This record gives sequence, structure tokens and C-alpha cells, in this order.
Amino acid sequence: MRYEQISLKDSYDVTTVVVHPGAVVEQTPPFRSAPAAPDIPVGVGRLIVASYVGIVVAFAIGFGGDRDTNFALTIVALLVAIYLTIPRIFLGTEPNQSKRPSLERFLSEGMMTCTGPTGGKAALVQILIVPVCLIIAAVLMSVITQFITQ
Repeated sequence: MRYEQISLKDSYDVTTVVVHPGAVVEQTPPFRSAPAAPDIPVGVGRLIVASYVGIVVAFAIGFGGDRDTNFALTIVALLVAIYLTIPRIFLGTEPNQSKRPSLERFLSEGMMTCTGPTGGKAALVQILIVPVCLIIAAVLMSVITQFITQ
């Protein structure tokens, strides 16, 4: 990552610019954003989006209908949209997004983490465990509520 290398002058290009004879000024090239998660494919992001949309849909099916509840669900849906749009904007500023691995390659090769290499399936489970558990909880709450209200 770039923030780890910023203190090492040898890790990036420094050009020397002569302003006038005798004065030397060091100038770095223009800033380019570094990839935020270069090892994670776009397909994993789509799975994350689908899981959070699934949570909102499960709550809408289970609890929707009342005017106040629909208002709360609309607020939740807007918050989820904001929660998912802001990272998409940040990831859109990356200079070269074509270097990301495909989902199949990610699952077979895995990725490097701070604690060492992790298999692709294990990494996918770690990424999706919270949203999938929230979907299960939302569905269970909806089912229980339907049995209680009948």
C-alpha cells in the first residue's frame, strides 16, 4: 500500500527541477490514488450489495404495510444506498481497475492479508459472514412476527 511506502524515498519517483542556477527543488509526480482493495474482485462487491439489499427486502416483506413502518424502511433503504454508494465513488477514483482478479481466480488463489495469505473461499466467508447472518436474522424476525400477529 502507498501509505506504507511514503516514508521511503526509493519507493516512488522524485524528479529534480532546476529553478535557476544554484537552486535545486525536489518535485514529486502528481498524486494518483492507490487501489483500495486490489486483491478483491468486483463480483465480491456485487455480492455485498446483494446481501444488504436482501436485508432491506426481508424487512420490507416481513414488516411492511403500515405507513410508519414503510417510512422507517424508506429511511433504512436510503441509508443502505448511501452506505454502498460512497465506497463505490472512492473505488471509482482508482487509476486502473482492470487489474482486479476475476471471482474464479480469487476463489482459487485467495488473497494476501496483513496476517499472511488467505484462501479465496475463507476470505469470501469472512467478507460475507455479517451480511448473510443479518439476512438470516431478518428472515427469522419476519417469520416470527407473521406467526405472532396471526
